[in-house]
Amino acid sequence: MHKVLIIEDDLKIQKNLEYLFYDRMSDCKVFLTSSVEEADSILDDEEVDLVVSDYNLGNEQNTLELIKGIDDSVKIIYLTGYLLREIVDLSLSKTNLFYMLKPYDNDELINLSLKLIRKNSLNENFSSNFMPDLIEGLSHEILNPLSVVYGYANKAKNKVSEDERLEKINSRIIEIKQKISLLKSVFQINYNLKLIQEFDPKAEMNFMLKNSFEEMDFEINGSEIFFNFNKNLFREIFFEIFQNVIDFSEGPKKPKVFINISESTDVLMIEVEDQCVPILDTIRIFNPYFSTKKTTVYNIGLGLTRVKYLLSHVQGEIDVLSLERGNKFKIQFNKRLA
Repeated sequence: MHKVLIIEDDLKIQKNLEYLFYDRMSDCKVFLTSSVEEADSILDDEEVDLVVSDYNLGNEQNTLELIKGIDDSVKIIYLTGYLLREIVDLSLSKTNLFYMLKPYDNDELINLSLKLIRKNSLNENFSSNFMPDLIEGLSHEILNPLSVVYGYANKAKNKVSEDERLEKINSRIIEIKQKISLLKSVFQINYNLKLIQEFDPKAEMNFMLKNSFEEMDFEINGSEIFFNFNKNLFREIFFEIFQNVIDFSEGPKKPKVFINISESTDVLMIEVEDQCVPILDTIRIFNPYFSTKKTTVYNIGLGLTRVKYLLSHVQGEIDVLSLERGNKFKIQFNKRLA
């Protein structure tokens, strides 16, 4: 069960957030509080997966010191009515912290929450265990000015009245956010490929889908195969592919994927067939920021680019075939490299 702590002094907003999480996130427990002291106590007593917190709690209280002390294994979404330099700086030093400006979009908030919790559930040490100090330092130097520019551009747009100027500022905000996301993706793809282990891809994918994608049906075909590979890298690749199915599913029915696993002497082949809207441009779909839907701050068309980039590091390949009712992704792993 996923545990979510909501820290908010406005009781109406607090209840709305509680309803949103229970309505949109299966198998979760929500804790509510309007005080720093009670939040601290809940964090001590419960294994919380996600904290959604307001900045100001009234009575000259704010949650900054509390947020600073939260363990890096807990994901945090900061909700704030205005952007402060302290929040921007904190988001750069704490890799588990994200912030959203009020008024926030409910869909964006819940989608970001789901993605953060899913990645946490796959592996607590998922992103940066193998990142060299040099790469980490470079990424900080590049991301720091971009994030500050993004924050102040977002703040400035609220003071602009002309539609044309506001549209230009908004387009720059999205562009900066895209650059930040791309840089984070690039700098976090540094797995130690020597750290391999033997596992069954069918069993691993069954575990992922049951535990991290409860809102998706699936069918897996293929015999038991013993594959030597970096399991974290394998999970990351298919996390992005399954998340893409969730993001681009339409209609009231639960999305479903059909997975076929096979092997030859040199290649492990995994085919993932979805029932989403057919992708007409199967070439540009792997380009950065290309999306068949309108992009948002947290869904900007980088998932499949990331998959292509990850596979290129292990001499793997991915192709997509547009079907009459859906798409088929073909992912190949080089067994000789493993």
